[in-house]
Order: sequence, then C-alpha cells, then structure tokens
Amino acid sequence: MKPEGLPGRATITFQESAKVALANTQLRRNMGKATQTIRAKRAAVVGELPDWEGLREAGRAIKERTLRHLDDYLLQLEASVQRAGGQVHWARDAQEANRIVTQIAQGHGARSVVKVKSLTTDEIQALVAKFAQAAVHAKRAGIHGVEIHAGHGYLLNQFLSPATNTRTDEYGGNIAGRCRFLIEVIRAVRAPPARACTTSSASPTRASR
Repeated sequence: MKPEGLPGRATITFQESAKVALANTQLRRNMGKATQTIRAKRAAVVGELPDWEGLREAGRAIKERTLRHLDDYLLQLEASVQRAGGQVHWARDAQEANRIVTQIAQGHGARSVVKVKSLTTDEIQALVAKFAQAAVHAKRAGIHGVEIHAGHGYLLNQFLSPATNTRTDEYGGNIAGRCRFLIEVIRAVRAPPARACTTSSASPTRASR
C-alpha cells in the first residue's frame, strides 16, 4: 500500500511533485518544526556575538578578495601541497578532470571510489524530520513499534563512533555530541503525531570515550 501523500514510481515533473508534497500536511508540519528549530539555534548563536554583523561583513570581504585573486591563491596552494609531498592535477574542464581521476584510480588498481561529505546541520535536521515522517507512515500502516538501527556502519552509527565522526560542532566531539543526532531522532519519532514505541540498536565500539 502506497503511503498517503507520496507519488508512485511513475515519472512526474517537479511541479507535480511539489503539489503532492505541499498537500501533505504532516510533512509540512515536520519541515516547519525543523526549520523553526534551525532558525532558533542560529538566533541563539548570533545573540552570543555582539559584533555579528561586523564579523559577517568581514567574512564576505575575505571571500570576495579571495575570489578576485583566486589564481594566485591556487598557485600558493599547489606549492604548499608539493612541499608536503603531494601532487596537484590541473584540469581545464569537467571532462578533463574526470579523465585525471579515472587515470589515478586505474593506476592504483582501485575497484571502487567513495566520496566523503559531511552533513550540514540543516541536512541533519531534515533527516530527523524524515525519520519522524517514516514513523508516521508506519503508524498509519498499523505498525506501533519502531526500531532505530544505529549499528553496523550505517549513518547513525557513523555519528556515534569517534573513528568516523570527526565533527567539531554540536554533533561531534565528546560522547554527548556524537549521540545528539540519535537522541534527536528518537525524540522526533516518539513525539506527536507518531508517538511510536521505540527501541534502538547500536554496534559496540572500542573507540568510545
């Protein structure tokens, strides 16, 4: 049974998909809550800095100056990388960059390539909202218990382990920070409208501290 408010597998346009999403009142409430949380956290941090506007303007000026002299900075970067024993590859366009990456991978006998990217706090909050929405769909389907899997190298487990979580913000650092994402997911799933009975499983790690 297809969850209420979600399109099927047939190809639809962005405009059609947007209409379906906007008609999903629960999704709108979840996203609204996530957005309000993000804005409240930002306001709290901004309030701690009396010279926030000045710092933002200084950051903007640094960015613009760097972009104006990007060619010089890139040459400085190349020199620093070479001094450290590295090699910088220059590409004129995306096609040439793809060829360089392919040659490097083939030269090392690589069979798979993994791209690593840290989630932004906005993306984390959006994921928390999606966990809550999934619990709502489960409840509508007659499922009253939800197990949140935080083990075996999956995303939540990656946040828990200091071996994979090297963040320096509120979602990293000590054990409290590394558990923050999981705790927020559990609270969101237990909160209305899902109110799901929740258990969580995690893999042990020797690196916990």
